Amino acid sequence: LAKFNGDILTEDLKVNKNLEVNNEAIIKKLNTNDIITKQLIVENEAIINNNLVVDKKLIVGDSLDVTEKIITSELEILKKDWQKNQKFPKLSKKEIYRLLHKKSSSIVKWIFILSIIEFCFWTLISLLMKDEDAQQRLDGYDADHIIIPLMISGYIILVYFFVAFYNNYKKISSTDSVKLLMKNILNTRKTVKHYVLFNLIFLYISIIVGIIIEVSNSVDLKLITAKFTDTADYFILYGFVAILTLLMMVLLTGILLGFYYLVYGLLLKRLKKNYKVLQELEQ
Repeated sequence: LAKFNGDILTEDLKVNKNLEVNNEAIIKKLNTNDIITKQLIVENEAIINNNLVVDKKLIVGDSLDVTEKIITSELEILKKDWQKNQKFPKLSKKEIYRLLHKKSSSIVKWIFILSIIEFCFWTLISLLMKDEDAQQRLDGYDADHIIIPLMISGYIILVYFFVAFYNNYKKISSTDSVKLLMKNILNTRKTVKHYVLFNLIFLYISIIVGIIIEVSNSVDLKLITAKFTDTADYFILYGFVAILTLLMMVLLTGILLGFYYLVYGLLLKRLKKNYKVLQELEQ
């Protein structure tokens, strides 16, 4: 038995049975069976085999190992208050699946809706920004055999993606299996990524084809090249055109990727989060 009425300052203290301190004990390492004190501060490690009773405050620096029970007024009050105020619903595996299924279905539906809105948006922008002089000049180039098949193929592929988005929505809405839902989420993410990639590739092809048609048929450009006396002049001109084209493509790529991230990227992140939760459910 060790009893102290004042303060204790020690490096190592071993007590076989009881340690009673009226005021404060500051101990770097403590190994005992029973402690009863108002305030206990242990800097490194405390090992108690039976009970630890603290009336006011318990501060442990590194670790605390108690075999049976810790009793402290502040801790018990906080625990009771937390249990009284916090009401967390207990969801079963099926209920979590239904919730994820509903959220995923809603996300895929919005992907389909946004793809239609995006198509209408870019179509409206192209109509509003249409230049009559440029269109007349393009008509005079007699390049319909290139432009029309390019436009038709672009529209056909866009319709394919619209149908794919709708089918993904229908599949996710009707599935009742965790594995199928996970598979459909992956397919939806893949479809969106392919859609974004197609739009970028189609943009690049359209720009390159437009530049080639303009360079090959422009009267103004032919007047300029007619004055060239050296092949180096052609390299300088076409090199300048190529650099401007690359810069324009990089700028448009950045704009489109930012646009697609805001429109589809955030939705895909939510789908990915749902997929991870479904993986945990399966495991």
